[in-house]
Amino acid sequence: MDRLHEAWEQDRDSPAGREFQAAKAAQRALREEREGEYQGKQLGYGPQSYDLRDCAELKVPVDREFTPGGFERGTVASAGLPGV
Repeated sequence: MDRLHEAWEQDRDSPAGREFQAAKAAQRALREEREGEYQGKQLGYGPQSYDLRDCAELKVPVDREFTPGGFERGTVASAGLPGV
């Protein structure tokens, strides 16, 4: 987070600056119990990995990405990226 914060201070619209803003927005959502605004999934486990079934992953939007066919990847409920 320190590296992202430094990048955000230098250029808020840089990729790392946007990532910092997205991370802060996700932290606020977790703190305020609004994780439902983000896509997520329960993690699983495999025969040679740790059992992560009691863990979850939040998909935090940073940049819009598109498939080669022009469809947006990972469309999420718009939580927006409010300023930090």
